[in-house]
Amino acid sequence: RRAVWAGRRLQAMRRHHGTRRTAQWGVKEPTAHLFLPALHRAFPEMTYVHVMRDPKDYATVPHNQFTLWSRAFPELQLRGHGSLVANQLHWWAAMNGRALAVTDALGIPCLVVRLEELVRTPHPTIRRLASFVGRPLASSATAALASLIERPASLGRAGHLNVQDIGGRTLADDVVRLGYGR
Repeated sequence: RRAVWAGRRLQAMRRHHGTRRTAQWGVKEPTAHLFLPALHRAFPEMTYVHVMRDPKDYATVPHNQFTLWSRAFPELQLRGHGSLVANQLHWWAAMNGRALAVTDALGIPCLVVRLEELVRTPHPTIRRLASFVGRPLASSATAALASLIERPASLGRAGHLNVQDIGGRTLADDVVRLGYGR
């Protein structure tokens, strides 16, 4: 059902925006990373902003993404790691790694934004994002946007977890490769 929904959303976007090269727009969809190849086929000149959050924070709360999509990627062995937290840590590493590999393989310009950076240092993160999408901002606009950012209560909630203890050395190495500590 989710694949059908995503296909319909993609078709609606194409109908609405057509192929006008001057049109700039964006879509916020947490599962967009799953459909990067299809999005790229539909929008070959697309750019992509990939938002990540600390994998330990992500893994400590049940997520619909893991529940709905992990069975769609059996080759990634996302299940059977002993606990929901371990399974979700594997999902986080596999899906974030896959998203970055797909953007690289297809030549999709990609900017990674870490939620923690956006919350802790909003001004430079907002400037980097605005520059990436070709819309540099005045300092006053950056400050106005930064004032809208609120720290989620969930930020840092699982700092005590040790990824290697939960998921093993390979998973811990994947997490580090994706920019987060153990």
